Amino acid sequence: SAFENCSKITLLISRDNTIIKRCAQNNNIPYKLYSSGTTGDCKWIYYDDNLNISGNGAMSDTPTAAPWGTDVKSVVIENGVTNIRSNAFFGCTKLTEITIPESVTSIGKWAFYGCKALNSLNIPASVTSIGDQAFKGCADDFTIYGFRNTYAEEYAEKNGFIFKEIGSESSKITGDVNGDNNVDVLDAAAIQKHASGISELNSEQLAAADVNGDGNVDVLDAADIQKFAAGIISEFKKKA
Repeated sequence: SAFENCSKITLLISRDNTIIKRCAQNNNIPYKLYSSGTTGDCKWIYYDDNLNISGNGAMSDTPTAAPWGTDVKSVVIENGVTNIRSNAFFGCTKLTEITIPESVTSIGKWAFYGCKALNSLNIPASVTSIGDQAFKGCADDFTIYGFRNTYAEEYAEKNGFIFKEIGSESSKITGDVNGDNNVDVLDAAAIQKHASGISELNSEQLAAADVNGDGNVDVLDAADIQKFAAGIISEFKKKA
């Protein structure tokens, strides 16, 4: 076998390569799946159930299924992307986390249809249009977080969703990089991706990420957030 005695490696396999995937499974070899492509003016990369979408402009808004499939667990949409296409995450039953930047102005119909594990979403004030049944079939307690007197609040009230105000930009939680109203390892991971050049943070996220107040967003901030999440520290100390 080509993979004999390879149990200590982890294979990176294209999601379309069913032959290599089956060989890895038959030989009990750990593997991670990846795929990538374009949608409209945007690029997308799927890796190990995580999806990153970047670009300057709109995703292709067609009635067809999204090219990244339905196994996505977390999504980061980079600043510069201007919409979330129709059917973007239709049937993504494992999706629990998504970061939407301020550049997004519209969310297409059925975008999160059937995302039963998604219990909350932070919708920025930039969003002024949300399509039909965009959140149908999400968690029973699905909650929209947003600023007061925005379209997000109006949409939540009209469609019977829980709305929780996140206040003004100045009142945002220090360390809450992904805007889910928690400070945890997910925020640290977002900083690490930014520091390594894998993804970018928008201005609002950068302000929340600089927990040590040194004017930089780097691994030192990520380390402080990890300590906070683990209970090692109870507050962030700003550098003089």
